[in-house]
Amino acid sequence: MTTLFESMVFPVDNLLGIFLYAVLFVIITSLIISLLLHFIPNSLSKRLKSFILGTAVFISLFFWWSIIVV
Repeated sequence: MTTLFESMVFPVDNLLGIFLYAVLFVIITSLIISLLLHFIPNSLSKRLKSFILGTAVFISLFFWWSIIVV
């Protein structure tokens, strides 16, 4: 268990830490997307719904990258 905590210390310079942060952000992104899918009305066009979901995924990937790099 200490190996997991040590691998997540900033700056992340190992593959296990990057993988753990990726899994964490995938879980958070899936929760955000499921909430978005629940609250986006069906009357919107498919293109607009896809744009909203794509924006949410891009923002979460951007946050993941900024945490890993910085």
